[in-house]
Amino acid sequence: MLKPVDKTNNHKDKSRGYLVFFLFLLLSVFLWALKRLNNEYTSTIPFTVSYKNLPKGQLLKMDNYDVVDIELKTNGSNMLKIHVFEKERTIVLNAKNILKSKKKKYGQRYFLMKNLHEEISSQFDNHVEIVSIDPDTIYYTLETIKE
Repeated sequence: MLKPVDKTNNHKDKSRGYLVFFLFLLLSVFLWALKRLNNEYTSTIPFTVSYKNLPKGQLLKMDNYDVVDIELKTNGSNMLKIHVFEKERTIVLNAKNILKSKKKKYGQRYFLMKNLHEEISSQFDNHVEIVSIDPDTIYYTLETIKE
């Protein structure tokens, strides 16, 4: 004799099948993202420049050099951290290292960013490599603040 099909049990099996499918889909997306984050990437990121150890009564005046573009090479997780989670991207330069720079015409001085490469790279994780910095030369004047 034939028994009637229990439709409630069939519905539970379908729900369970969907749940297993979405669980494996979620697992595969997670593993794919993990693999992608381990790849190496290169990206140019703008950083605001600030200065420490300025001489008292002196002002470092620059024309349009508040931001430098730094090309970084690192794995995806570090790049994601820099792009998404570091809202204020700032590099701090020691003014004592800058003020040793050569004189230029009309009282303007300059410094080369490549000479500060070690100081800048120390502000990143060990796995972050600096490929290039733009602009490579920054011109400035040193002015006395009148009180």
